[in-house]
Amino acid sequence: QFSFIRFKILFKTGFALIGTKVLTYFARSLDNILIGKFIGAPQLGVYNRAYSFMTFPIYKVTGVLSSVLFPSLSLIQENLKRITEIFLKSVQITSFIIFMIMVLLYLNAEEFVYLILGEQWKSLIPLLKILALPSALQSITLLTENIFRSQNKYSLEFKLNIFVSAILLIAIIIGLQWGILGVAYSYLFGAVITTGIILFFTAKILKCNIMVILKEIYPSFLSFLILVGLKSLYSFMFTSPQLNMWISFILQIIFGTLIYIGFVYLLNKQIIFSVYTTLKKNIK
Repeated sequence: QFSFIRFKILFKTGFALIGTKVLTYFARSLDNILIGKFIGAPQLGVYNRAYSFMTFPIYKVTGVLSSVLFPSLSLIQENLKRITEIFLKSVQITSFIIFMIMVLLYLNAEEFVYLILGEQWKSLIPLLKILALPSALQSITLLTENIFRSQNKYSLEFKLNIFVSAILLIAIIIGLQWGILGVAYSYLFGAVITTGIILFFTAKILKCNIMVILKEIYPSFLSFLILVGLKSLYSFMFTSPQLNMWISFILQIIFGTLIYIGFVYLLNKQIIFSVYTTLKKNIK
């Protein structure tokens, strides 16, 4: 039997969800239009290539996780305590993996471009470095979608996306006057602000303090910043030895991974054990 009340609820939910998807698509298309019009098509191609490389691992990791996370959280949507525990665990593990991938891309940006893409793409190098942090932060905000949707906060998610898209768009417009690097830096600044806003509302839905969520992120985030700082300091103070680029690439991956894991362990060794346990369970 047809129920107008049920139809109204489903329509409102569906409209908000479709609106969020459409808004995300147009927001992404609009920044491409602005870059292409005011900076030029060649620079747009470079920016898109850098953006694609940085977001590829994010969508692979969070996409797989979200496909399992959303239905699981929906089944226990009344148990907010359990939902919070699962979400925090997901944030902890995702942060560890994605921040590690991003910092390794930052450390090896030059080698990656020259060895994998070729010298003609060398203008990608600074963009890959700048976009490393906002790309890592995006992996966290993508996970929050599961909280909004499992708690039927579709309307709030839609309104929040309007606000977040507006901030990022304004940031990009401001950055246009400094070229493609200005756009990248503006996007970085906007991503930091919008991540904080999204996490604030996520914490409100979960009825917890935002610091509870940030506590799961900061070891990976801080380790990322430490490695970026060490790389910058080393480049400033010393001349890099003339090693074969492949050898340099492999060594930086090995030592970068070990140092990153070491710092995360010092900051919160429980994260390492959680990641190890999760990987061991999945491999079995």
